[in-house]
Amino acid sequence: MNTHSGNASDKNTILEAIKSLKSVLIPESKVYYVADSSFYTDNNLKNMGKTFWISRVPATINEAKELLTANLNLKMLKSNDRYSFYQTFVEYGGVKQKWVLLLSHKMKEKRGNSRKN
Repeated sequence: MNTHSGNASDKNTILEAIKSLKSVLIPESKVYYVADSSFYTDNNLKNMGKTFWISRVPATINEAKELLTANLNLKMLKSNDRYSFYQTFVEYGGVKQKWVLLLSHKMKEKRGNSRKN
């Protein structure tokens, strides 16, 4: 695995790091790679192949913007009533994927109160 300059773009180096890890790991079961939203680019998704990954979708993507402003039927998390969620299936970058929107009721309330001030 290579090290990169702090000035190197994560959008380019994350995919390289994942491919490097895949070449040396011998997993006993399914491996999920977790990356921040800088990973989530059309090019990276197309080049991941049959790899499992989890990332936050940037709110700058049109499909995400629409989801964030839509009137959705959120479901309460059974394990923690402080959160609600909505899930949908999307194809982006030529890759079918599940998107999950998670809402923190406490954060929503906090943001609502800060806008009133």
